[in-house]
Amino acid sequence: MSLPYHISNGWFGGFLPSVSFTLLAMSGDIYYGLWYSVLIAGGSLLIGLAFLPETKDRDVHD
Repeated sequence: MSLPYHISNGWFGGFLPSVSFTLLAMSGDIYYGLWYSVLIAGGSLLIGLAFLPETKDRDVHD
């Protein structure tokens, strides 16, 4: 679990200041840079929902 954590922190967290500033400079709205964080969080949610198995009516201890 360390490798995906460090890759995601390095790439997505590392690009956060530059992408947010670029979005801010393009739009002029100081809150427009937050869309990068919202899109990354939404993408993570969709990927998590797609790949996590359903555990309803299943014995998780098997």
